[in-house]
Amino acid sequence: MSAIVEKMEGSLYVVICNKCVYYDRKKGMACKAFPDRIPKIITETNKHDTIIEGQKGIYVFKRKK
Repeated sequence: MSAIVEKMEGSLYVVICNKCVYYDRKKGMACKAFPDRIPKIITETNKHDTIIEGQKGIYVFKRKK
């Protein structure tokens, strides 16, 4: 699944970014593709399975094992 929000549990969203190998836990909502902040377009569409304008490198969602 290449969505940011994987599922909703009650009123709490489970953020799939936490399951991505590129997610930067020290910075919060940041990753290798977006080192300052993951943009709203990703959280609104709930996916990052293709390279989008403004990102760094060729990083897209990849589930950590």
